[in-house]
Amino acid sequence: FGMDVAAHSPSLDADEAYESGVLFADSPQSLFARSTHVVLSCPLNEGTRNLVGRDLIDLMPSEECGRHLVNVARGGIAVESEIVECLNEGLLTSYATDVFAEEPCVDSPLFGMEGFSATP
Repeated sequence: FGMDVAAHSPSLDADEAYESGVLFADSPQSLFARSTHVVLSCPLNEGTRNLVGRDLIDLMPSEECGRHLVNVARGGIAVESEIVECLNEGLLTSYATDVFAEEPCVDSPLFGMEGFSATP
């Protein structure tokens, strides 16, 4: 795709990342600070609950392609109310998810927003 891939995981070290062909980010903050597109793929636990909100999105580079977030992890990792604010304010270009903090989710302020997509 002509892009660099970066990763952060508490179980990944810089040597493993290098051997896998990805750039190592030593924290969520450093990952978001270097990324215009982020895919969340982690378990929900006390260390990841409400991990991604405005503070991390604000760190993302502001580039012509925008800022994009995909959550294929678990509901509760992204702070949905802050995702709504970031989409409304143009800080986040798009948010795609297949998980919500409350499931089944039958109503959300995200539904119908420009830049939002979800799968059941």
